[in-house]
Amino acid sequence: MYIFVNCKFSFSFMCFIEQYIIRKNIKESYPRDWDEDFITRSLLKSLRTELPQPTSIHLHPYTKPDLRHHKVEVKWDAYKMTGGKENKFGDVAILVVTKYPDGDTIKGVAFLEAKKRYKNSSHFRAIDFEQLKRITDNAPRASLLLYDFNIINQYWWPTYIVTVPADLVIATHKKDISLYKFSKPFSAALLNYLLGFDLEHTEKALSIAKGYQTEYGTPLYLMVIRVGIGTEPPSDNEVDFNRNYFVRLEE
Repeated sequence: MYIFVNCKFSFSFMCFIEQYIIRKNIKESYPRDWDEDFITRSLLKSLRTELPQPTSIHLHPYTKPDLRHHKVEVKWDAYKMTGGKENKFGDVAILVVTKYPDGDTIKGVAFLEAKKRYKNSSHFRAIDFEQLKRITDNAPRASLLLYDFNIINQYWWPTYIVTVPADLVIATHKKDISLYKFSKPFSAALLNYLLGFDLEHTEKALSIAKGYQTEYGTPLYLMVIRVGIGTEPPSDNEVDFNRNYFVRLEE
């Protein structure tokens, strides 16, 4: 299942991501700056600066009775790994820390490996199956984050960025736009993440994302999403990660 929020919020949230943040970043990147790192950095900075702080959500009336009357508040931040890329574990880790009304705090992480569609081609030639295998060995729910300079017209609205499960890419051994039939818009994936779906919860995955278990590599970018359900989101000081490895993406 994807989304447990009311239709008005789901539509307005994802439309804002699609129509403003994603469209703006793709248009500003192509063709001169058509590079995965440039697009990813620009996208994460826009998510941090353009989304409201906090973003408010109202849960769908058909969710669990103990949660349906609670407002959800979300705060966003983004960081970049210091040092070189030779020890990289994927391009992006999205760390979600959620506090519940009863005091429980749950942490999860999504790993994304970004790839661009090449000019005058239908291929994502930089997809590396050995790299994806190394990532999924430690983070089975990891996904590819695919950037396209053309509109992808197979969803309820047009998009330029989609996610595809990395293990499915390995299984199909595909590197082209035929992967889109297995995908969902990045805006929908992001909404899933902040509601706690499709995340890794193992200590190993969390340690890699936070920059503590560096023998497996470290994500190039770390996005931190702090979620409060019926309570204030966790403070920045309550979110633990290696601040010697990550520095905040500035405006």
